[in-house]
Amino acid sequence: MLKPKLMIADPELVKAVLIKDFDHFVDRRIFNLTSDRDEIINEMLTQATGTHWKGIRSVLSPSFTSGRMKGMYPLVEQKADALLDYIHKKLKTKTSIKLKKCFGLYTLEVISSCAFGMDTNSLRDGHSTFNTQVENIFKTSTIRMIKMIFLLHFPKLSNVLKMSFTQPEVFFFRDVVTETIKQREAGGKRGDFLDLMMESRDHQSGPTSKTSKYRNVSIAVSFIFF
Repeated sequence: MLKPKLMIADPELVKAVLIKDFDHFVDRRIFNLTSDRDEIINEMLTQATGTHWKGIRSVLSPSFTSGRMKGMYPLVEQKADALLDYIHKKLKTKTSIKLKKCFGLYTLEVISSCAFGMDTNSLRDGHSTFNTQVENIFKTSTIRMIKMIFLLHFPKLSNVLKMSFTQPEVFFFRDVVTETIKQREAGGKRGDFLDLMMESRDHQSGPTSKTSKYRNVSIAVSFIFF
């Protein structure tokens, strides 16, 4: 926190740092908002550094090519049809509807389907356990803010005290992804993000490709969609 920071505003310098000379500026800014106990959160690209970051990126990059992204379009289209059905159903009994809620449910449907490999049917049922867990994970509390400040200013002491910034809801998503991976390994594909990640894993070697490590990376990367 007390170290001097350099902020650049020149477009050419920004381009050089982010693209041309990126290999010299990998760990530009580090936020110590986690401890060693936050195994899943530490696998996020925003938290990882150095060779660890490079390993995660090597698994993730092949999944984000234009061709692979287009492969998930049928899943998005399916949820778009569900959104239209939801709106038509609501308009039969109401003269107006809240679009924010409609598109909020639609967004969560797409994320749950594409990123986590599950159908929550929020548009049909109005709500789901998945929705509740997502809402809870973004809630703030006094205790959480105190933890954040403590981890930011006293990272070493946080590790000694075994503090963790991971919320209970994260373990719900961990279990969802773990179970989905087991089902996919047993057979069957949906063409979603988890399938793409599993294909990338099968072509990788090293610690990132190990089952437990890969599971945490998959969960952490899935949170990007939020």
